[in-house]
Amino acid sequence: FRPTLTLTLGLRYSLERPIYETQGFQVSPGVQDNSGNCTFSSLTDYFNNRLASAAQGTNYTAPICIVRSGPANNGKAMYNWDKNNFQPRVAIAWSPSFSKGLFHSIFGDSGKSVIRAGFSLTNDYYGQALAVDFDLNNTLGFTSSFNINANTFDTTAGNLGPLFTGFNQDVRSLPLVTVPANLKFPLAQPLDEGERIEQSIDSKLQAPNEYVWNLTYERQFKANTTLTVSYIGRAARHLLARRDVAAFSNTKDPKSGVDWYTAGTMLEKQRQLDVDTSQIASIPFFDNLFPANLVGIMNNDPSVQNDCGSDSVNLCFDPTWTNTQMFYGMQSRGGGGNPTNPFAFFAGNDWTDTQAYIDRVLFRNGFPTRFMQQQYGALSAWSTIGNSFYNAMTVTVRQRLKTLTTDFNYTYSHSLDDASGLQNAGAYGSAFIVNPIRQGDWYGNSDFDIRHLVTASAVWLLPFGKDRSFMRTDNHFAQAVLGGWQLTGIFRYNSGLPETTSPYDDARWATNWNVQADVTPTAPIRACPNRTGTPKLFGGCDVKAIYQSFRNAYPGETGPRNWLRIPGYSNVDLGLGKTFNMPWSEKQQLQLRWEVFNVANYQPFGPIDTSRTGFGVARDPKLRGLNPPTNWSNFTDIQSFAGSTRLNALRVMQIGLRFSF
Repeated sequence: FRPTLTLTLGLRYSLERPIYETQGFQVSPGVQDNSGNCTFSSLTDYFNNRLASAAQGTNYTAPICIVRSGPANNGKAMYNWDKNNFQPRVAIAWSPSFSKGLFHSIFGDSGKSVIRAGFSLTNDYYGQALAVDFDLNNTLGFTSSFNINANTFDTTAGNLGPLFTGFNQDVRSLPLVTVPANLKFPLAQPLDEGERIEQSIDSKLQAPNEYVWNLTYERQFKANTTLTVSYIGRAARHLLARRDVAAFSNTKDPKSGVDWYTAGTMLEKQRQLDVDTSQIASIPFFDNLFPANLVGIMNNDPSVQNDCGSDSVNLCFDPTWTNTQMFYGMQSRGGGGNPTNPFAFFAGNDWTDTQAYIDRVLFRNGFPTRFMQQQYGALSAWSTIGNSFYNAMTVTVRQRLKTLTTDFNYTYSHSLDDASGLQNAGAYGSAFIVNPIRQGDWYGNSDFDIRHLVTASAVWLLPFGKDRSFMRTDNHFAQAVLGGWQLTGIFRYNSGLPETTSPYDDARWATNWNVQADVTPTAPIRACPNRTGTPKLFGGCDVKAIYQSFRNAYPGETGPRNWLRIPGYSNVDLGLGKTFNMPWSEKQQLQLRWEVFNVANYQPFGPIDTSRTGFGVARDPKLRGLNPPTNWSNFTDIQSFAGSTRLNALRVMQIGLRFSF
C-alpha cells in the first residue's frame, strides 16, 4: 500500500485421511438395540445421551457394542473426514516515520522502528499418535479376563504354576485358559453392573483448531542496541483429551430439581461434621428416585448379607432408616468399627462406591438403576473436546558492540487448559478430564505453565592483543599469549512448574469410579520447601497444619488443578576460549575451548512422592487430629524434562579443540 506498510495474506487448506488398520483388526464402538443389532455410533453421542437422560431423572443404559470397521472390513472410518480445514493467515508490518514530536521520541528516525502484527488459524495433525495408541491400548473387543481360583497351583512338584517365558508368550499355551476359536461380531460386554475399566477412541473427532495472534514493537537505538517488545496470544479448541464416557451420572430429580452432586454434597458436609446417621433429615432426591423401602431391599439382598456377615434376623442396616439415611449410613464415620456401618471397606466419602453398590442391589432386584453404565465402571476415550488459552509478553534487548555481544530475554506468560497430556498419555493420565460432566472444573494452569522465564547470553572478546584496545602489538609471541581470548556465558532462570499431582483423597473416589479426586484446601497454602533434612514440598512450614488444612472432595468435585508449584530452575554455563592464528595463513585458526555447564552444580528438586502416603490425604484429617505420614510431600528426584532426562545435569566440564580453514 505504502513504502512503509506491508500487508501479507495467505490461505492454506489441508485434507488428511483418517488413520486405518490394514489387516482387518479395526473395530469401533456402537450402540446395541433391543434386537441385538449394533449401530455404529460415536461415544460423544453416547455420552450426550447419558447427560440428557440424567437431566430427566433416568439412567441411559443402552449397551455399548463393538463392530468391525475400517477399509479392510468394508466398514466405516475410525473417525470422519474433516474437510473444512481452511487456514487463513494475515500479517502486517509498518515502519513509522515521524520527524519530530512525541511519536518521533517513541519511534525514532525513519527506518529505526517497526510495528508488526499477525493472525493465523492452524490445525493440528493428530492421526499418527492415535494409531499408535489404538494399536497398543485399545481394549474394546480385544481383551478377556480369566480368573483362576486360589490354590489351583502351588510349589509342589506336579502342580506348579505356568512359567513366564517372555513377553511374546502364547496365552493359548497356558492351562485353564480357553480361547474362542473365532469372534462373532458384533461383540458386547454383558449388562451385569460389572464395573469394567477399559478405553477406546471416539469416532466424532475433528482437527484441533489453534488461533494465534501477535503484536510486536521493535526499535533500534544507538550503540547497535535493539529493543523488541511483543504480545503473543494463542487459543485452541477441539484439542485431544480423554474423558470417561461411562462416568457415573449426575442424575437429577425432576420433582425437587436437585441433582446427585447437590444431594451427595449435603450428605458429605454432614459426614465431615461427624453427624450421627439418626440425625440426618430426609432429602427429597432420595425419596423420589429410589424405592420407598430401600433399606429393606438392602437388608434382604443375599449379596449384601454375605458382605456384612448378616442374615434376615441380624440386619446389616437399621430398618428404621430413611432412604437418605441409607445412603448416608454407608459412608458415615468412615466405615468399620461403628455399629451403624458394618461396611469396613467404605472408608468415608467414597461416594462412587455407594452409588455402585446401591445400583447393583437395585439391578439384582429388578429396579431401575440411577448412576452406572451397566457394562463399564469407567471407559476412557479420546475425544476432541479440550481447550487452551495462552498469553505472553516478551521483552528482548540485543546489543552488538565491537568486542561484546549480549542478549537478554524475558517472558511473562500464563497457559491455561483442561488437559495438558500428549496424544500418547495414559488412558487415565495427564490428558484425562476427571469429571467430564463438569469439564470446566478441570480448567486451570497447564502442566507446562511457566510464569517467568529469563535468559541472557554474552560473548566477550577480551580487549588484549592485536587490533584490540589494550596491549596492541604485532609481536607474534605476545599475540599468541595475550590475544585471541574469548569469554562466553549463558544464564537461564524460570519460575517453578506446576506440581501436576495435587494432594488427593488417599483411598476414596468421591466423583470418578477409577480416579481419585484431589482434596480442597480450607486455608491459604503455598509450597515451602525446606533447605535441611529430608526434602519436602511443605518442609519449610508446619507440615501437620498444612495436612489438616485440606478437606475431602464432595461428590462431583475434582479439587483444584495444578495450583501448587515446585521450585524454580536456574543455570549458568561459562566458556573460555583461545584462538590461535596459524603462522602460515591467518585464514586458518586453531581454537582451544574450556566449557563448564551448570557452574553452580544446582540441582532443583521436582518429582513428589505420589503414593497414597506420599501425597494422599486421609479421611477428615482435621476432625481426627491426624499427623501426616513421614514421607508426605517428600521430593523423590531431581527435576526432569519430558519425564526421562534430568533438566539440570551435574556440573560438567569439557575441553574442545577446533581447527578452522
